[in-house]
Amino acid sequence: MDGSGAKAAFETLASETRLAILGVLYDAHRDHDGPGQPGLPYTELRERAGVTDSGKFNYHLSELTDEFVGKRDGVYILRQTGRTAIQIVLRSFDADDPGFGPTRVDSDCPRCGDGVTVEYGRGHLTTRCVSCTGLVAGTGIPERTVSQLPFPPAGAGARTPTTLLRLAHRRLERQCRSMTSGVCPRCGGETTARLLACGDHERRGCVRRVGRHCRQSPNSAVGSVATSGWRRRRSLERTHERCGRP
Repeated sequence: MDGSGAKAAFETLASETRLAILGVLYDAHRDHDGPGQPGLPYTELRERAGVTDSGKFNYHLSELTDEFVGKRDGVYILRQTGRTAIQIVLRSFDADDPGFGPTRVDSDCPRCGDGVTVEYGRGHLTTRCVSCTGLVAGTGIPERTVSQLPFPPAGAGARTPTTLLRLAHRRLERQCRSMTSGVCPRCGGETTARLLACGDHERRGCVRRVGRHCRQSPNSAVGSVATSGWRRRRSLERTHERCGRP
């Protein structure tokens, strides 16, 4: 993949007017509950998008047509690619980041059994042990990190830290189940499995599934971190024992 398609898509969406058009069509699709196409005729679409210059509107609409917007029976509709694009904007950028600092929650560390804290910021929920070194290390990852999971700001604001911890792990577990069943949850492509050997231990390794098209690869060790319950905690310990990581 040379990235030319992705570059063209980003260039197409780099316009407030085009995002406004997609947003209007997304609202029309979401609010549609009757028969017929969930779209808008040209005049209504331009009025809702707030563009008075018809020439300017025609140009931006033409740039979106075919790839992100379709036209059927005289109305403009949102294609799946357009729906996905505007959903990314709404859930990730069109919402305040409900960041909060380290907060103790009713859960324990799957490595040492002591308590953990959770903190949220920049679209990620980080769980850290209060005592041991945790399970995850790397550039930009705080010390004693047990897990660091993405969760959209739009869905994080109304949740308590304890609820957010549970839902973040449930969300990733669903993605991991899809990956292990052979279907990438992002692009729908086939996943492949490969054995990763741990360089510090002999004859041990862990299986990692990767989407062939989008290279999506949820970290099974991070995704299996216990949020509550003995069964999940034992599952993670067996995973780490199998791949030889401390």
